[in-house]
Amino acid sequence: MPFEPEADSPYSTDPALDVCQQNVPIPKWVALAEADAQGNRPFIDVTNSTRVGDRLQVRLATDYGRIHQDEKYLAPYSVKITDKVFDCALDKGQTLNQLALDNQGRITDSQSEENPAFTALSADDAALAKRLCAVNDIRQLGGNGTLAWREKPMAEDLPLRPDFAQNDPAPIQSHPLPQAVADTVQQAVATPQQRPTFKRLSYAQKSPGEDLAAFVVQIDVLPDGTVLTLDKMTLGGVVFYSQHVRLFNIVDVKKWDSLAEQPVISHTLENTFVLPLAADTTYRWKNSQSDNKSTGQQCRADSAWRSAVAISPHFPGRYLEFTCTDDRGDGRPMSSDYAYLEDLHVFIRIGYHEGGEKKRFAFDDVTLVK
Repeated sequence: MPFEPEADSPYSTDPALDVCQQNVPIPKWVALAEADAQGNRPFIDVTNSTRVGDRLQVRLATDYGRIHQDEKYLAPYSVKITDKVFDCALDKGQTLNQLALDNQGRITDSQSEENPAFTALSADDAALAKRLCAVNDIRQLGGNGTLAWREKPMAEDLPLRPDFAQNDPAPIQSHPLPQAVADTVQQAVATPQQRPTFKRLSYAQKSPGEDLAAFVVQIDVLPDGTVLTLDKMTLGGVVFYSQHVRLFNIVDVKKWDSLAEQPVISHTLENTFVLPLAADTTYRWKNSQSDNKSTGQQCRADSAWRSAVAISPHFPGRYLEFTCTDDRGDGRPMSSDYAYLEDLHVFIRIGYHEGGEKKRFAFDDVTLVK
C-alpha cells in the first residue's frame, strides 16, 4: 500500500527523514570471476564498498544461474548480497548483513548481525580479502561483466513441502534416518508377518461430548512396512495437518506439522514393540529428535482380547487394549489408550484416562482398503 505522510509529519518536515530526498549511491556491480559450471558468478558493488585504514567494507553478491529456495522458509532467491568487513592487517572478517533477492531484484529474505564478531576467514574469503586489500582504491576495480536482473530457470533440487491433503510421502521420506534408527525400524518389520496387512485405513474420530468429528485420520502403509499417518484437525474452520512415519501407528519415527518448515527426525530410537504382541505385557519406545526433544510411551497391554466390532463394526477380528503414558517432550505425562487390531497389525488411539475414568472416542466414516 502506498505511504504518503501527513504535511506536518516529521517525514515531510525533516529533510533527513525524507527518503525521496536522500542521495542513495547507484550500485555498480563488477564481476570478480567468470561463472562456474552451475552458472553462479561473484560480483562486488564498488560504489558501496569503502576502505578506511586497514578496514575494508565490501558489498558482495552471488548471481545464481538458477532460482533456488531457502530450505527453512522456502523463500525464492536468485541473487544473494552480503555486506562484509575485512581487516586487511589481521586477516579477519565480519558479516554485517545478508539479503536474498528474486530474479527481479525484490528482497525475499534478510539477516542482520547485531554485534558481529571478527573471526578467522574461510579459505575463499581469505583469497578474496587478499586480492581486494591489495587494491588502493576499490572504486577503481575493473572487471568483465556486470550483474543484470533476468529470467532464470528453477533449480532442480528445490526443497520439497508435503501435499498434506494427499498424504504425499515423498517430502518427508526425502529426509533420511540415521543408520542406527533405520536398523531399529527394519528389525521391527523385517518379515511380511510383522507388517500391516492393509493398504489404507481412514476414519473420523469424535471426542467425548462432541457432536461433529473435528479429527480425521488416514493411515497409509509404506513399502518398507512403516505407516504414514495423516492427522487432520479442524479448529474454527481452519485445517491443520500432522504427518507421521510410525511403526504400527504407535512408534514415532518422523513427523511433519503443517505449520513447521521442516520435519522432526528421530536421531535415536529404542523400541520393544515387535509382533506378535502378547496380553498382560509392558511395551515401550523412546526417541531423541532433531528438535532437541525426547518423546516416548510406556504401555501396558490388557489381559484379554476382545472383539473389534465393539470399537466399530468396520474393524475386523479382535483387539488388545493398551493403556499408555505419553512423554511428549514437554515434561507433562499424558494419557493415551490404544487398541491393537490383530488382523490389521496396527494401533489406533481409542481414548484416554481422565480422573481415573476411561474416556472413549467414537469412530465414523471408517474406510478400510486391503
